[in-house]
Amino acid sequence: MNIVKLPRPILQLCSLLLSVFLVACASLPTDYDKPPSTAIRDTADTELARLAAPQLQPGRSGFYPLSQGVEALGARLMFARHAERAIDMQYYYILPDMAGMLLMKELVDAAERGVRVRILLDDISTKGYEKTFAVLSTNPNIEIRLANPAAHRKSRIDMATDLHRLDHRMHNKSITFDNIATIVGGRNMGVEYFGASDDFNYHDFDVLGIGPIADEVSTEFDLYWNADETVPVTAFVDPDDSEESAQYLHDRFEETVHKASTSAYADALQHTIVDRVFGENSEELIWAPAQLHNDLPYGETSDAGEPGPEVLGSFLLHLTEQASEELFVISPYFVPGDSGIERFRKLREQGVRCVVVTNSLASTDVTAVYAGYKDYQVPLLELGVELWEIMAFPEQPGDQPGAPTDRRGLHAKTFAIDRSKLFVGSFNWDPRSRSINTEMGVVIESEELSGRMVDAVSKALPGSAWQLRLSDKGKVQWIAQENGKEVIYDKPPQSTAWQRTEAGFTDINALEKEL
Repeated sequence: MNIVKLPRPILQLCSLLLSVFLVACASLPTDYDKPPSTAIRDTADTELARLAAPQLQPGRSGFYPLSQGVEALGARLMFARHAERAIDMQYYYILPDMAGMLLMKELVDAAERGVRVRILLDDISTKGYEKTFAVLSTNPNIEIRLANPAAHRKSRIDMATDLHRLDHRMHNKSITFDNIATIVGGRNMGVEYFGASDDFNYHDFDVLGIGPIADEVSTEFDLYWNADETVPVTAFVDPDDSEESAQYLHDRFEETVHKASTSAYADALQHTIVDRVFGENSEELIWAPAQLHNDLPYGETSDAGEPGPEVLGSFLLHLTEQASEELFVISPYFVPGDSGIERFRKLREQGVRCVVVTNSLASTDVTAVYAGYKDYQVPLLELGVELWEIMAFPEQPGDQPGAPTDRRGLHAKTFAIDRSKLFVGSFNWDPRSRSINTEMGVVIESEELSGRMVDAVSKALPGSAWQLRLSDKGKVQWIAQENGKEVIYDKPPQSTAWQRTEAGFTDINALEKEL
């Protein structure tokens, strides 16, 4: 028998391809313990319940807007510190930076007091967390689960080999304390979402909710916590109860607290928001009917036959069609698509004022999304939609970018209908939020809260955003008020030549449905 000897480079290539094939064929573990659990609702004797009781109103929830970074971080830390029975946290991601570690420390402290802590994270950015997860998993009061996780923890090669599954992410964001108080909105857990980054910070927004809305969030959390696509972190890491690892995590917590105590965010460590919203004769909370709306976990289907990620988007479409006077949209990623253009056309034909506030090319953190949105600028402006784009460097007059450390972007996801209904949540006005990721948000029927949001943003826009309009030749222009005079730009202001080139290139290659 003749044996054919292949050249060494060919053998090496075959070996590499075989390795990739074997890695790609690996699957998620199945031999793990995943006991179902539900929210702890017997919390009437907790401190938070006693504080909230005098203000509770039948059929209404109390809301407090969290627009300032220090206050938003402080609310999470302080309510975790007051929790006595349960904390349920669901986030797209939590970064191992000052904000993320401060919250993790409060969760560990709560667990050591006997509080049951359930942490549900999308797996998109948990790489590098293995050691922390291993230590936290030794605490009997802490359980961590990952939504739609990758099988390959280090390489994450499944993002290429199993894209159909892993393209679907859990973008939901909430944290609930003793089934009494909850925070819902656009923020992930990272310093840039609380205005504490040295490089780039977001304008962001969420709301603190008290009363029945917290129970609705708990129901949504249980749905995802027990879903088939959710896997315990212990399926991937073994609990580590060594003194060395415990000391490592302790040292990280202490280092983070020290750093925060000497920063502009020292107030977050001693925030008084619990006393303020529950204080005697407090008028901080706005009480209104409200309802949580959410997608189903990926893989599930609604009674109407809609796949999980389509449920919330369909509801919001019908909700916006109810506008009779004004639709005021704030969305960092805004790609309306042809169906969205038709929706705005119908509203404008009915005389509805439509305002959209989104990122500029200079302020966006995802150039591909801006590239997808810019093709809709002209059709929207022709319909009479008022378009505003956030300045990346609001303190820097003119067209030139400022210092990188001064850069700002938009991340808040909210809209108001007729200044009577306000949506606050994780939903962006783009195809990914509509059809790929799962999302959640609360609709609050409050003229006071929605009117306050619209008025505050409208007042701030002239000094922090450009208004777009069409020239006599039908070209997009960016208008700013500088030193009391109107200034017109014929290209995206404060953007670099590279950003404009990248946006043009991406426009050719991007798949809009992925944006």
